[in-house]
Amino acid sequence: MEINGDQEMKIEASPRQKVVLEALKKWISENGWPPTRAELAKDLGIASPNGVDEHLKALAKKGHITMVPKVSCGIRIVA
Repeated sequence: MEINGDQEMKIEASPRQKVVLEALKKWISENGWPPTRAELAKDLGIASPNGVDEHLKALAKKGHITMVPKVSCGIRIVA
């Protein structure tokens, strides 16, 4: 676990979750906004956006990202 500036705890991501997180960071860096789940699935070679969604839920639960409900590009990286 690590503590960020807000003293919130982050649980370490699994190796696959780290790949998803890095893909998110790269996409945002290159495009200026977060990808949709479908775009992220395509980028990662995952057949279904639902597969990506499970990784995103786990990353949110572990404190690495936040997700805005009902917004297609509503993924935010937690500093």
